[in-house]
Amino acid sequence: MNPIRAGRERCVRRRTDHSAAKPYDVAQRYRNQRRVTMYPIKFWSAPFLALVMTVAAGCAGTSTRESTGEYIDDTWITTKVKAVLVEDSVVKASEVNVETFKGVVQLSGFVTSKEAMDQAMVLATNVEGVSSVKNDMRIK
Repeated sequence: MNPIRAGRERCVRRRTDHSAAKPYDVAQRYRNQRRVTMYPIKFWSAPFLALVMTVAAGCAGTSTRESTGEYIDDTWITTKVKAVLVEDSVVKASEVNVETFKGVVQLSGFVTSKEAMDQAMVLATNVEGVSSVKNDMRIK
């Protein structure tokens, strides 16, 4: 018998006769099943890894840009400094603008007196998390 024809007949026989499963048929079926279930994992693993790396790189900070965690910390510091300025009777909080970048607080605006300027600097310096304070305030 021709080996090519015998192989074709075996394939045809295997497709039609499921009742007599031979050991090599079971092994082949298992390999095919694994191939089908592993394909989506292999297919989507590279795009998923690329997405994770992009997100991780996007959240990292540089010398000119804050990371996500630093931004949240700086927002908290800015809020605390503004709250302290509102509670003070010498400083008018509406006159002072507060900005924070990597723990450095910048105070700007036009204040009514030198005492208000000095008091705002002292209050901002005493807030937890502030590493330094820049004074860009001007007296009216």
